[in-house]
Amino acid sequence: MARAGMCSVCGTNVWLAENGGCQSGHDASFISGVYEAEIPVGSGGEVLGAVSASASPHLSDQVQMAGRAGATAAEPRPLEQLSADDVDRLATLELAAHLLAGRSLPVVADSGITLVEGECLHYEVPYGAWVFCGVDVQYSKSYLAVGGGSVLGVAALGATLGGSALFNQHKKNRAAAQAAPQWRFVENGTLHITNGRFGMAGQTGWKDIWFAHIRKIEIYPDGLVIYLDGADPLKIGGIAPSWLWAVYTWLTRGQIVQMPCDAAFESRLHRAGRSLPAGLSPLALPPGD
Repeated sequence: MARAGMCSVCGTNVWLAENGGCQSGHDASFISGVYEAEIPVGSGGEVLGAVSASASPHLSDQVQMAGRAGATAAEPRPLEQLSADDVDRLATLELAAHLLAGRSLPVVADSGITLVEGECLHYEVPYGAWVFCGVDVQYSKSYLAVGGGSVLGVAALGATLGGSALFNQHKKNRAAAQAAPQWRFVENGTLHITNGRFGMAGQTGWKDIWFAHIRKIEIYPDGLVIYLDGADPLKIGGIAPSWLWAVYTWLTRGQIVQMPCDAAFESRLHRAGRSLPAGLSPLALPPGD
């Protein structure tokens, strides 16, 4: 008997590794509903079926269990050989292929969060949040005075006061740099992606970002930057940014986001034991990219 469970990052049931995490590399903290099941194995040791018959888009395809019949410890673990950018690109392509095939996003049942009428939960993924803002920073002036009535004492007094002025200017400049608008870390937590909002369950509490209130989104390698009316820019990181943008675009516009590919990307996938999703014709990279 092998163990399986629901991976909140993959959004589907997956076979579990010995450490309790899923075979795509997500650790045990993302796994729930663990159970034991028989793995259907053919005469040659090949796995004949996945954990669940219903396919769903997720951050990576399921990889076969390392401990299955005929497997060895030297068998490659594909995702570990891909960069974060490649994993993000592949995840977005997998989502596109899934949607192009006419399938729907997964729905998380019994999520434990309150949903409004007509709302459904699709994903629960870990996130980090940053806000671009300035802060008030105070600094205290320092003075050092020594010396006496002699000429030498007056000279020493001037030198120490001059040193204090330079030191105070340094502290003032440092305080100004610290106070200047910049990305400031806020919290870690779990992002609940529904068909109407990003629900952020973080260390500082719960926050809802309804899609209707979002004015603009920008994609960066380290996350999505969300602009809301009257609020500082918010960056959601720790999640494959292109994949998250593709999910948001599908939910809000009904459009499928496809990622450009080139021969080098396909070669990296091949070396990692992966391939482009079946039935997908990836876009070629524009000349010069």
